[in-house]
Amino acid sequence: MASRERLFELWMLYCTKKDPDYLKLWLDTFVSSYEQFLDVDFEKLPTRVDDMPPGISLLPDNILQVLRIQLLQCVQKMADGLEEQQQALSILLVKFFIILCS
Repeated sequence: MASRERLFELWMLYCTKKDPDYLKLWLDTFVSSYEQFLDVDFEKLPTRVDDMPPGISLLPDNILQVLRIQLLQCVQKMADGLEEQQQALSILLVKFFIILCS
């Protein structure tokens, strides 16, 4: 499980350098800490797990605005066909929103 410090460090790097690679690292680290809790088998009834890793309450203040922009960029590029890196970002964004909405 990712530590809060690592998530904070990656977010600060993204905010100061505005490098999308740091955002992808932050998303990947966040999502991987919740991966075991993601249930994408839509055939069975959803279940809630009580043992959730920390982090939801510690999300950066402007995370939704940042991810909104990233998601819009992915949608705009969808018509031209997404590159492999953009596909990976799109998948991370979807997983993030699944975690956030669960």
